[in-house]
Amino acid sequence: MFFLFRPEQHSSLAYLTQNGMTFLEVEDLLKETTHTTYPVVVSRDQPYIVGQVLRRDLQIVLSMY
Repeated sequence: MFFLFRPEQHSSLAYLTQNGMTFLEVEDLLKETTHTTYPVVVSRDQPYIVGQVLRRDLQIVLSMY
C-alpha cells in the first residue's frame, strides 16, 4: 500500500481520481496548486495509487477543449 504525505503543513493534498473528474475539477486543481506531478488514485473512497500524471500533460489536454 502506498501512502500520500503532506511535506508542508499548509500544502494541500492534491490528486486525481482515475474516473469521474470533470474538466472543471481538473482546471481548478491546477489553479489551486503548483505541483508538477499528481498521483492518480482509484477513487476518493479507495485512495490507492494507480499512476501519475504531469501537470504539463494535463495543461496540454485541457487546452484542446
